[in-house]
Amino acid sequence: DSLTTHLRPWKVPDRVCKVEDYGAVGDGTTMNTAAIQKAIDACSSRGGGVVLFEKGDYLTGTFQIKSGVMIEVAEFARILGSTDIRDYPPMVEEFKSVMSENYAFCQSLIYAEKADCVGIRGRGEIYFRGEKVHFSSPETTGPIKDRPLGIRMIECTRVVLQDIFLHNSASWMQSYIACKDLIFEGIRVENQANYNNDGLDPDGCTNVIVRNCFINAEDDAMCIKGASGLTSQNILIENSTFVSTCNAFKLGPDTQGDFKNILVRNCILGGVPYSMVSIEGHQASTGITVATVDGGDVSDIVLQNITINQARCPVFV
Repeated sequence: DSLTTHLRPWKVPDRVCKVEDYGAVGDGTTMNTAAIQKAIDACSSRGGGVVLFEKGDYLTGTFQIKSGVMIEVAEFARILGSTDIRDYPPMVEEFKSVMSENYAFCQSLIYAEKADCVGIRGRGEIYFRGEKVHFSSPETTGPIKDRPLGIRMIECTRVVLQDIFLHNSASWMQSYIACKDLIFEGIRVENQANYNNDGLDPDGCTNVIVRNCFINAEDDAMCIKGASGLTSQNILIENSTFVSTCNAFKLGPDTQGDFKNILVRNCILGGVPYSMVSIEGHQASTGITVATVDGGDVSDIVLQNITINQARCPVFV
């Protein structure tokens, strides 16, 4: 009740910065990284607003979202990730944790660190082009080499993702570490392209709403982690569908931090419907997994009105 009442999207200023005005070309072949970053920097420095991708296919490497910036991908626009790993320079966060030191995740198409009021919205698509033909390093439970994540945000506040279609990252689609006040509303994730294709991974985050979302993931679909060493707390997940060939909804296994005050309700979990793309079959390993492998405390977790389909093990604790 508290999250529903008090956690609302931040008000985006009326300012609109079209990426074309900063040199971007939506022809699918022009590399637009510098132009996109220039638009973001200018928008943030002026007090924030919308950085608009209006129409076309915008090819880019890594860009960093700054405070006050809402990335908007309009209905007839796509952001296309580069298929050249050299276009993903390492972005090493200041916040040290198992994620930075053991997993050493430092490459992604979209990055933000210590930013306030940031987001991505729109009826368009971000196509990361992470298929194995482009990024072919092997599956791993440790560092992921030469396969960039989709979105990484570290120590950010007031984060909003709304309506956007996120398509085929080379590894995890979304990682949010030590962030506060996050809203995911109506997003669609299709991440069936490669190994380690998680859907949504908040880690050590406080005050989170995931609502009316759909995730189809090769690896864990909706996965709350604790590798940051911080408590993951005050999380509401509702009216959503998470399907996977691994675990549809999961706490852990990285549990250096604690987990508490998490409510999951009115959700469909399990394997990938036969009508949808899946690169590893259509059964899920589990519908629900709660696994405190590293010793973090798990308490005050409620899952209610859950349907589980096509899972070899519906519930694993």
